[in-house]
Amino acid sequence: MIFINLRGDLGPETKFIFGQGFRLPTIFEEYYTDGVTQFANPSLKPEVLTSEQLDWTRKWSSRFTSHGAAILYRGEHAIVPVADANGAEQFQNATDPTKGKALELELAWHLGGTQLSAGGGWYDWTYDGAPLQDSARWLGVFKVIQQEAAWSLAGEARYVGSRQNALTDSGITARVPANWTLRASLRRELGWGWAQVSGEDLTNSRRRDLVAPEYSPITSMAGDGRAVRGTVGVRF
Repeated sequence: MIFINLRGDLGPETKFIFGQGFRLPTIFEEYYTDGVTQFANPSLKPEVLTSEQLDWTRKWSSRFTSHGAAILYRGEHAIVPVADANGAEQFQNATDPTKGKALELELAWHLGGTQLSAGGGWYDWTYDGAPLQDSARWLGVFKVIQQEAAWSLAGEARYVGSRQNALTDSGITARVPANWTLRASLRRELGWGWAQVSGEDLTNSRRRDLVAPEYSPITSMAGDGRAVRGTVGVRF
């Protein structure tokens, strides 16, 4: 990762960040074969993702900060399963790159033991000149944290826009609706560690549109989206 940092006299800070990551093929993707339904491909290349990001941050006062970013992505050699005329699959590298662009904005406010933050993002992913399937265009989040001595109470509401996946061979278009995820947690700091209890309501986030053609005519199924968890951490 490479970044250039430019700081102005009035407090804004601008960064240019270049990053590149990769994912190696798994053993299953590269070597598994049964000679009938799945064939190996030992010549698979690693997936590579490159990003270029222009980052802008300004601290308007001791209490209020804003942060924005514009990002370009390029993914190459994506590993995807490809089926032949008989339905047998082999993992192969995609010939066309996956391209993406994003705009993100976050606002943060601090006052004593209270922290508020809100942010959102717009994302546009394409593959072979068409919108990338199963990708949300809009994301948003609102967080609040209240801290009193060793106690802290946190709440979060997260929004994910709708997304869809069209199966051209079956004529099914599966759609996951836009949804909110709500979380709350109570945490207690202790001398030896910490303890926390968390509650979560995924609203309709767990509604899964079934994309397998064999499930037709069923295209969606509701699921349980509520949970309560307790965790304990120990410091070493």
